[in-house]
Parts: sequence; C-alpha cells; structure tokens
Amino acid sequence: MLGLFNEKQLQTSVRVLEPEPRYRVSPNGRTSSHPDGVVFLHMETGVLFKANRIGARIWEGVLNQDDAETIVSGISRDYAVPLSLVAEDTARFLADLEAQGFLCLKSGS
Repeated sequence: MLGLFNEKQLQTSVRVLEPEPRYRVSPNGRTSSHPDGVVFLHMETGVLFKANRIGARIWEGVLNQDDAETIVSGISRDYAVPLSLVAEDTARFLADLEAQGFLCLKSGS
C-alpha cells in the first residue's frame, strides 16, 4: 500500500540551528522506525519520506525535545563526523521535514 504514495526528493534551504527546540511534531504525520532508519507518512498529502539511521537519530532528538546542540554533538561524537557538517546536515533535514509538513514551528518561533 505504501507504494501508492508519492515519494519526493527534498531540497530546501538550510537554516541555522537554534539552541532551543523550535519544532513540534505535526499531528498529520506518522512514523515507523526500523533498524536502518525511519519512514514518515503524511496522512493528508500522502508524502512518503525515508531517512537513514542518522535521520532517525535526529528525529529521536526532536521527539525528546532535545536542543540542536545536544542532537548535533551526540551524532558527531558517535559517528566521528565534524560538528559543522553534522550541524549543516541536521538543519537541512529539519528544514525538509518542516517543508513536507512533518514538523511545525512552535508558536512564538
């Protein structure tokens, strides 16, 4: 059944990560975690979005309401990747999720 949904390549502009969590999870999204990552399904639009294990780590941080520094530093440490690269990729991933309606900006952000 998931084959009936649109799968889109996401390319959006990168924003600078803010220290405090600025997103809330959209009620229209559903996720399914698996050993290789996470799959997102937007219930209204039918958009299907797949992410690898790093994307799943970022998503877990969002669900835990971790700030960007916590998410980025944990991934950088665990995967031995420079902080600047992880910060850029994390910002891009969150912007993609926001653009597709899986995340919403918190009020006042």
